[in-house]
Amino acid sequence: MDAITDPLGVTIDREFTNSQFRAQLSSDPSFPLIVRIQFDDGRVSDPFIVHNEIALRLASPGVTDRRLRSAFNRVLSGEDDLIDLALQAHLLFTVDADQPARQGHAVERPKHEAATASPAEYATPEEFRQAVARHPAAGESGRFNVEDPGLLELLAIILRGIADVGGKEARKRQDEAEDRDLLAGETEDGDEIAEIAPDHVPVTEPHPATLEARVFLPEEIERRRKQLLRAMDAFDEMIISMQASPSLMSNRLTAQITFIIILMLFSCRKEHPMSDGRSVRLMAFAPEQNVDRNLTFAVRAGRLLQQIWVGGHDGPIIDRLLVDYRHSSMPDDVFYLIAMSRWAIARAVAATGATSMGKKLTPFLQAAAIKIYRSALRYGPLNPEAERLTIEKLDSSVGFSSADTAKLTESCRQFTLSAPI
Repeated sequence: MDAITDPLGVTIDREFTNSQFRAQLSSDPSFPLIVRIQFDDGRVSDPFIVHNEIALRLASPGVTDRRLRSAFNRVLSGEDDLIDLALQAHLLFTVDADQPARQGHAVERPKHEAATASPAEYATPEEFRQAVARHPAAGESGRFNVEDPGLLELLAIILRGIADVGGKEARKRQDEAEDRDLLAGETEDGDEIAEIAPDHVPVTEPHPATLEARVFLPEEIERRRKQLLRAMDAFDEMIISMQASPSLMSNRLTAQITFIIILMLFSCRKEHPMSDGRSVRLMAFAPEQNVDRNLTFAVRAGRLLQQIWVGGHDGPIIDRLLVDYRHSSMPDDVFYLIAMSRWAIARAVAATGATSMGKKLTPFLQAAAIKIYRSALRYGPLNPEAERLTIEKLDSSVGFSSADTAKLTESCRQFTLSAPI
């Protein structure tokens, strides 16, 4: 079957590279969908249910640690933020001690093929190269390398502002809540309330104070800074444990690295208003006077990315990540891990070059950036447009201007050119 179209105008195409079907819908779907497929030979399949994969994972009961689930719910409801979530670092950054020893290497392909498989013959070397080449990843495959339900939910939260994972559903819930607020201002017979503001907007009760409007006491800021440091230290301890015992490595790492990068990014941009009118951020992008180097993005991100992607005499930690190569492109969490790692090291280089105290770090970070870009090539290429959009969303979330982002994008392009296969 090449493609089918139902009477409603829904077209479903098959991607021959991995035998997956892709439906093109004329409007946003309302899950669950119940569908049949009509094949070219006239046969019609039995009805089956199509559901949102992310939603199913988030709804899976009894798997995620209840402390994590409670923390996730508070973040999603706006009661807490990522710094509060860092309190659960002891759960997020635990090593998988019960996991059996892992064999193999991240870049190895499966050694055993199915017994019924027959060898394919290729007319030219170029035809063979095209057959085994991986498609550029765009973070849209719907597949994830990480299998831990709790960390999948964490990914859904932290990628919401970047990949809009779960964001559409969150906005829908917000719209429904606002509609309920408006309807609450109507009488039983449907007449609108009498009090109308000058701009003709119905008056509604104010929502409870959000985190953005919160005023912090100095001791609260210090406590949150300690929470952040403990979370980053817990991540470092996890990496050290993995370096000492390779069997502790698991596919949870993609979500864990993504979270620590986003946590540091959030700490660099989150303003903490104080009663005296000042505001404080928990981290700075680059070393500055009277700033703890351990609380700078360039130092912490540069160090952890060096450990993960470059490593020492035993090789990088990422070398032990097992990825299923039977698919034509990398899983979505691996795509965002690579894109965010490359953005983070490039942003660290730009940040140190902009401050007099950080300039000494710049040559080291530049050398590390080239190695990190080269190391990431083992998983296949990224779709340039998808990576560019990810960089723009990351930069936008921090408040960088479009001109700053354009400069960073050019730096990323130069790092890519400096790290050929």
